[in-house]
Amino acid sequence: MYSTVTDVRNALAPGGQWTGTAATLEDPEIEDAIRQADSRIHSYLRLRYEIPVEMVEQGDPPQPHEVAPAPVRYWWRDIAAYLATLTFKRNKDVSPDDPVRLRHNAAMSELTDARKGVITLPFPPPVPDDSSVTVVNQYVGRLFGPEDFDLTHAGHARRPGTWPGGPA
Repeated sequence: MYSTVTDVRNALAPGGQWTGTAATLEDPEIEDAIRQADSRIHSYLRLRYEIPVEMVEQGDPPQPHEVAPAPVRYWWRDIAAYLATLTFKRNKDVSPDDPVRLRHNAAMSELTDARKGVITLPFPPPVPDDSSVTVVNQYVGRLFGPEDFDLTHAGHARRPGTWPGGPA
């Protein structure tokens, strides 16, 4: 995960006022929102960037966490906060002027710009996967047709069991 539960809770409840917000969700529910944000962000950035990670310690007692550097870490946080809010509200709509939605919309806009190359992130391109195989069909023309498999009989498809030499 490239953002932490603490990051998401801080975005949901600045100043620690958790009551009535998704910050009251249990850690596994917020971690699930972070994993959903992971998949969304990777789908936008995977082809353009290899996202590096930094190690930070958070919690009591401090635990090491892998996080992405800014601005991606904050996109993760804001998208996860929005998804956690949807869980908290049982998928009821978040008002258009809600700060959680506004940050989510800004993060998605910047992600879209990064995918299109409108903004450039200071990350290296992805390492090519040498295990991939490219298949190229070099044949030009019509290779096979139904008649090559005796699938027609006088212009009509054969019924099962009516193959030449088979039962009638």
